[in-house]
Amino acid sequence: MHGQFGSVIITFDDKVFIISPLEDLSAVLIQSTETNATFTAIFEGLWSVSKKYKDVVKLK
Repeated sequence: MHGQFGSVIITFDDKVFIISPLEDLSAVLIQSTETNATFTAIFEGLWSVSKKYKDVVKLK
């Protein structure tokens, strides 16, 4: 999946910052505790099931 995402998502405080730097440069800042919690939960869920990079490199 590396390289398939054209946007960057940054979560901090009670905010979610989405930047799309490719074709149409745009950015959205959402200030919402609930939205931040949702994006944080998605990240933590994916992080918890991810393999370590060194293990992925060995598989190739």
